[in-house]
Amino acid sequence: MDSTMTNKNTKKMSEPEKPPMKLLELPPEIFKDIIHEIVANVGPGEALKMRSTCRTFAGNILHELCSNYSWTYSRLHKYAKFAEDNMSSILFNQTERLAGAHPDLPNKIIAMADWISHEQDDRYPNHPWFDVAKSPLNYYDKLAVAAEVGNTSLVKPLISKSDFRAVRGYQIFGDGLRIAATMENLEFVQIVSDYLDAIKGDNSSDYQRLIHYLRHGDDIDQYGQTPLVTAIEYGDRDIVTAVLNAGATIGGVEPQYLKERTKKTPPVVLAAELGKEGTVEVSFFLSHEWRNVVKGD
Repeated sequence: MDSTMTNKNTKKMSEPEKPPMKLLELPPEIFKDIIHEIVANVGPGEALKMRSTCRTFAGNILHELCSNYSWTYSRLHKYAKFAEDNMSSILFNQTERLAGAHPDLPNKIIAMADWISHEQDDRYPNHPWFDVAKSPLNYYDKLAVAAEVGNTSLVKPLISKSDFRAVRGYQIFGDGLRIAATMENLEFVQIVSDYLDAIKGDNSSDYQRLIHYLRHGDDIDQYGQTPLVTAIEYGDRDIVTAVLNAGATIGGVEPQYLKERTKKTPPVVLAAELGKEGTVEVSFFLSHEWRNVVKGD
C-alpha cells in the first residue's frame, strides 16, 4: 500500500501545473462583464485607447460603448468623433433599453398612483393613471420643473411663448412660483414680474391667464397653494416683495377669519401669526410699497 501511495504522490508531483487561464480564454459572458466594468470605471476616453490591445478588446469595447453605455448629451459632445462614426449603432442599440434609467422615480409614481387609487374611490381605480398619462406636459408643468431644478434660463423662453393655452389649477408637477418661493429663488419670480411689466395692458390670453395665476393670493380656498402664502411662510421679504410686485393681492380680512381658527387663513392674517423674528411682519404688508400695487389692480 505504501508503494502504491508513493507512486500516486510521485505521479502528482511529476504532473506539470496548469498555467493560469489567460484573459482572452475566459468564457465570453465573463469577458463581457469585465469589459463592462472597465468602461464603467475608466470612461469612454480611456476605454477607446484600450482598443489597440487586440481585436477582441476592440470589438467588445465598441459593443459595450454602443450598446450598454449611458450616453448623455455632454458625453456625446465630448466624444463627438466616436459618436458621429457610430451613431446609427448607438441609436439602434439604445432604443432597446431606457438608457441611464433609475427605478426610484417610476416606482415612486406607481406607489403614488396606487395610493390615490385606493384612497379616492374604488369605482374608478384607474382614473389617476389615465389622468396623468393623457395629460400633456403643459406650460405650468414645465415651469414647475424649471423652478425645481433652479434653471432660470429655461424660464424666460417658457414665459414668453405665444402658445400659452394651459388653464391654471391642475398641474402634475406643482406650482412653479410656489416652488420658487420655497427655494428662495428670487430671480425666477423677478423674471415673471418683468415679463408682466413688458406686456402690461395686453389683452391676449397669455397676459390674462398669467395675471390670474399670480393674483389669487387673496383666494381663501387656495390657502397653502399660492406663491404669496408660501413666501410668507418661508419669511423671505425679497421673495414676498417680488411676488407682490408681480401682482399678487393680499385680500381683505373678514372678521370671521379673525375669530375662527381654521386653516383657511388669508395671507395678511398668516403674516400676523408668523410675525416673529426671521419672518415677515404684518406691518410690511401695510406699507406704502404693496398698497400701491393693490390699488393699481
